[in-house]
Amino acid sequence: MKETISYNISQINEICEKISHRISDQTIILLNGDLGSGKTTFSRNLLEHIFSIENVTSPTFNLINEYLCDYKMKQLQVLHCDFYRITGQVPDDLWHLDENFLVLVEWPNKVTTNWQEFCLNHNAVLITIDFKQYNPNSNQRDIIINYAK
Repeated sequence: MKETISYNISQINEICEKISHRISDQTIILLNGDLGSGKTTFSRNLLEHIFSIENVTSPTFNLINEYLCDYKMKQLQVLHCDFYRITGQVPDDLWHLDENFLVLVEWPNKVTTNWQEFCLNHNAVLITIDFKQYNPNSNQRDIIINYAK
């Protein structure tokens, strides 16, 4: 299912709430978009607002930030990835997935990972979000959300 939503950056929590209803015990969310289009802002708001994770920071220099939280009566491992500075394959030793996980990937197109195959191998739901900002001086954005299994 594909859906396009136009929103103002002040409505980001509403967008996060809408998407949170699609998150299962094993979910991978791919975040595509230009620099400054809202990928990290979305990630931070999703993790703080929906998962009550405090002090969410950008993983630009760490590549992956890991958090643990309670979600739907279960312990959920959250990996927030930023692959802007990587080319090629993501090293396998970066992936230490628990039984219940959420993986947020900024810049998934920078690596050669076959995300559909990755999701199949981990029995994960794949959500792809494309951020579009047409005017860099505006807080208005479009996101295109593609929900797939």
